[in-house]
Amino acid sequence: MEHGDSADAAEHGLTAVRRAWRRRGVGTLLKRTQLAWAEDNGVCRLVTWTQRGNEAMRALNERLGYELVSETLTMHATLPVNTPLAQDQGGATLGGAVPATT
Repeated sequence: MEHGDSADAAEHGLTAVRRAWRRRGVGTLLKRTQLAWAEDNGVCRLVTWTQRGNEAMRALNERLGYELVSETLTMHATLPVNTPLAQDQGGATLGGAVPATT
């Protein structure tokens, strides 16, 4: 898929292989097919993402020439319901809960 504002950049959306088929070259074949398509279609830069814990895919990406550019940290918080923090300005409660009434 397109990546950023550059016409010659694309992103690999997802590479997934069933567990039973892993370590048989399927992921490598999928990635090499994507690389060949990109080259044939004028894409000069490819971007891919790998989550922490998927060291096998990270190693595959590195073998195919991908370089680590940045790491992303995602954070989230669960807000308690029925508190002022959990309510937006219109009085609706985040998370779909209905505020208690007296």
